[in-house]
Amino acid sequence: MISHPYDMMATPVAGPVLAGLLSRSSADDVLRAAFVEADSRNVPLTVLIAASLAGDATVPESIERWTEKFPRVTVAVSVASGVDPAITVTAATGGSCLAVLPAPVDALESALLRAVTRRSRCPVLTVGRSPGAVIRLAQATLEERFVELTATTGRPAL
Repeated sequence: MISHPYDMMATPVAGPVLAGLLSRSSADDVLRAAFVEADSRNVPLTVLIAASLAGDATVPESIERWTEKFPRVTVAVSVASGVDPAITVTAATGGSCLAVLPAPVDALESALLRAVTRRSRCPVLTVGRSPGAVIRLAQATLEERFVELTATTGRPAL
């Protein structure tokens, strides 16, 4: 999880936690973190579903499953229209105490996250596969390759 800074001089808002669902693969991670945050802060949760997920039947099922696990959290669900997701999510941060978004996995999601964090009116928490996990994975792969080269040649690889 990575928390992105926002204007620290801004007055804290006691509004809901915002969960931005942008893809099916990250929906459960975002919902889990958002429900935990809303429950710990004792505030409602607003789930914003991207237009691309509007017809996906598994998203309402996921929301229902997490609602059952956190019965104290009041949930409001809205589906974004065809407007640019960065604009929709940024606008929704205005009355929120925290925005929970998926860690980007491609250039489009990276651009969206950069746009939202630049203009967000609340802290942004990213969840899922973070860049640090990718770096650790690459480092482990390099270490395995080093051991493999050392075993093959009988001398340390330089």
